[in-house]
Amino acid sequence: MNSSIDSNLTLMASATKLDVELPEIDPSKLYGAPGGSYDWRQQDTGYGSGEATKVNPWQIELSFSYRFGDGGARQAKIDAKEAAIEKAKLQVEMAENGCYLELYSCLQQLDQALRAYELAVESQRAARETLEQLEAMYERGSVTAKEVREGRLLVIQAQNRVVDAAFAYEAAKAKLAAAMGAAPDALIAALGRNQWDALMDN
Repeated sequence: MNSSIDSNLTLMASATKLDVELPEIDPSKLYGAPGGSYDWRQQDTGYGSGEATKVNPWQIELSFSYRFGDGGARQAKIDAKEAAIEKAKLQVEMAENGCYLELYSCLQQLDQALRAYELAVESQRAARETLEQLEAMYERGSVTAKEVREGRLLVIQAQNRVVDAAFAYEAAKAKLAAAMGAAPDALIAALGRNQWDALMDN
């Protein structure tokens, strides 16, 4: 019978039974010639005198073993698993921080793009007002045709800056939506139809 109480303690027990068989003895062949008067049963041979019956046929052994240590292998495994868990937690935290940093960067770019677009629109409005003034002054003869052409060129340049700023603003919104995990199809639809509010709601 073997049993283990824990990983270190082992209990072992065994039981055996001894079966004693007495040999057949011819009394005529012992201590004298055949037909002699010697009583062989009185000889202390151990047989027939009940001595054999005093032998205990059962033998029981009981032992146990205990291991006092495993050289630190178990603790080393525990430490390794704890270190792996801590490493996984650190990786998750770094990934979260990376996501937040990317979102913050996209928001900053979006804000800068919006400010650039608003500034381009304001510059375009100012350029148009300047052109109107130049045209009025040209009619009164205060400025030359060259100055009017230069004013129109400034308006065209301002319009181009508005278009560029608008594209940059749309690109910044698309980058932010992608960082937030928007689906590509929804992102393309929002960019093509300018339906950003619905995309952000989803």
